[in-house]
Amino acid sequence: TEGRVHATDASNASRTSLYDIHRGDWDDELLALFDVPRAVLPEVVPSSGVLAEAVVAAPGVPIAGVVGDQQGALFGQACFEPGQAKNTYGTGCFLLLHTGAEPTPPVRGVLSTVAWRIGDRTEYALEGSVFIAGAAVQWLRDGLGLIEKAEDVEALARTVDDDGGVVVVPAFAGLGAPHWDPHARGTVFGLTRGTRAGHVARATLEGIAFQVVDLEETMRRHAGLELDELRVDGGATSNALLLQIQADLLDLPVVRPRVTETTAFGAACLAGLATGVWKDRASIAATWAEDARFAPRMRQADRAALRARWEQALERSRGWEASGLPLRRACDVLEQLAHARIVGAQRLELLGPQPGLGPPAPADLQQGHRLEHPRVLWIEPVRLAQGALGLGVAAEPLEHEGAVVVDPGSAGQERGGAREGAGRVAEALHLGQQEAERVPGLAVLRHARRDLAQGPLGLLVPP
Repeated sequence: TEGRVHATDASNASRTSLYDIHRGDWDDELLALFDVPRAVLPEVVPSSGVLAEAVVAAPGVPIAGVVGDQQGALFGQACFEPGQAKNTYGTGCFLLLHTGAEPTPPVRGVLSTVAWRIGDRTEYALEGSVFIAGAAVQWLRDGLGLIEKAEDVEALARTVDDDGGVVVVPAFAGLGAPHWDPHARGTVFGLTRGTRAGHVARATLEGIAFQVVDLEETMRRHAGLELDELRVDGGATSNALLLQIQADLLDLPVVRPRVTETTAFGAACLAGLATGVWKDRASIAATWAEDARFAPRMRQADRAALRARWEQALERSRGWEASGLPLRRACDVLEQLAHARIVGAQRLELLGPQPGLGPPAPADLQQGHRLEHPRVLWIEPVRLAQGALGLGVAAEPLEHEGAVVVDPGSAGQERGGAREGAGRVAEALHLGQQEAERVPGLAVLRHARRDLAQGPLGLLVPP
């Protein structure tokens, strides 16, 4: 437009960390925080509507559709109703679930975003991004030399009937949604003398699919919406085996459309809706056509066994590059008791006494070491369960309530003098971290929702 119009739509504005998705306007508090003058920001317009005419590239052509890339794919997949979802397989994965005309409250692991705004109506979605998907296949090609072309991975994976007990966690750049662990690293478990290249290839496809399963489960549980199917797009959807694995692990039909370039198609649909090419969304939905449908075929027992093994491998991959992470978590918690800082790699120093507690006591932290401090019972900074941190705290010596530590042999039992709330805490943990955090006065240091049997879990109940 040669500078005649400075505008963006609500879906793009919502990705700037400057936009209030509830009020539908730039947020003055955030603008002040980031020191961004409102005057430099574009006008926020609907995603569908003629906002200008092109001057340079295609003179006279109306610019009538503006949308973020993943939101465009959601629209291009005709996911217009709450409970409809799409997943894009590219270098990473991007799962969006339509949630309706009200934003879903924040949840750990995924974000609530503007899907699009048409007229005065704004619709919302939950979104989660997986860092590594197609990039894992590139690793098989470029890093290991198992295939010559990315397309060859399907044929290689089909040379075996199953993964042979191999699990690949493709956390080459850490774990994205819903886990968000930058310290995780890619791992391969279950190798034996009988492991072949096909097993590794198939386990890599399963690792891609399991990341999507984790996202879908988080969104479905939080939004309270049940999916009937998952629509998919992106380059990797040409891999029929990947889509069958995805359907089996999700226990949902996975549907590939005829048009897989859904981001561009979605933007075109929004523009066509504004210019009369389509009269309404129903006519757009009528143009969406199914290319292939992959129905789940796996037995429930097999699915559960694979999921349990995936979660075990996932937990072991976490915190791999964070030798000081448990110690930093300890510092965060102990800050509620006394000012603390990390000294070196294995030392935590309490800098300021709490009233009535006496002088601070520096201590080298070893497994099971008991800090000489009347409010700290024990601290376990080592990896008791691939990153788990055990911490016990008492308001005063053991006679009083203060801390609960749940471990595999005593889930729900009372330790550290905590007589009240232990059962509620253990029960809440089975429901997930969000529910656990609703227990009054409870702070969760480290938690694995299904892994109480894999190691201790440290909890702090502040006095």
